[in-house]
Amino acid sequence: MSEESTGTNGRHDEKDAPGAAPRLWRVTVDSQSCVGSGMCRSIAGKWFAADGREAGAGETLGPPDGALLDAAEICPGQALTVVEEASGRLIAPDTDPPS
Repeated sequence: MSEESTGTNGRHDEKDAPGAAPRLWRVTVDSQSCVGSGMCRSIAGKWFAADGREAGAGETLGPPDGALLDAAEICPGQALTVVEEASGRLIAPDTDPPS
């Protein structure tokens, strides 16, 4: 059974089971969609670096992080995409409509 952590948005991200290869997430910033609000940097600063008025991916590959989920979900320009590196599975933003 794997451990889980929860971002402030209430979504769970699984942590690696002991002895398993570490899972990595990749974040990309669509510079055409970025409106430069800085919300991503205030929520998940280690992942983003200021690049003029836009967010630039500061740390593009790293372990699962609830703060990164929150940043992708709250991005006003919907410029952030988080995928699981090994599988390519979309982690955030959540594209399912609320039920």
